[in-house]
Amino acid sequence: MLPRTLVLIVLLLGTSAFAAELPGENPQRLDGTWVLQSVEINGEKLAIHDFAVGTTQEARLVIRGHEYLFYLGQQKVAFTYKTNPATTPAEIDLIMVNGADQGKLFRGIYRLQGDTYTICRHLQPEKPRPVEFTTTVNSGLMLVVWKRLHQP
Repeated sequence: MLPRTLVLIVLLLGTSAFAAELPGENPQRLDGTWVLQSVEINGEKLAIHDFAVGTTQEARLVIRGHEYLFYLGQQKVAFTYKTNPATTPAEIDLIMVNGADQGKLFRGIYRLQGDTYTICRHLQPEKPRPVEFTTTVNSGLMLVVWKRLHQP
């Protein structure tokens, strides 16, 4: 079982960004407020209630235009990101804006199905991109599913 603090840090490092648009990309498709549905790290599914901070401050993702922010209570982390939806699966590159991993690249894949956004990526920067939406023991991968709460 992963310690709760480690999981919170991984989530904070793994999902925040300011968008950079690639040709053909429509970032407005991701616009809205998203709530955490599931998290899996190294093949281990984690309990969602571990991410609640008080009664109303759950983990959330807010995307407006090119702004993409992950919040856990009062904490947030920023990346820049680029997507390539023309690949199968669609690719996402997250570059850390600040902190110990500033300037480092996290390669991932994503899919958007209606109001469900799924991302799979490595826990550590500068690793190869995953090829499927799954994690296994010691894979170094995380799989996060978000549900759109509302759209602007």
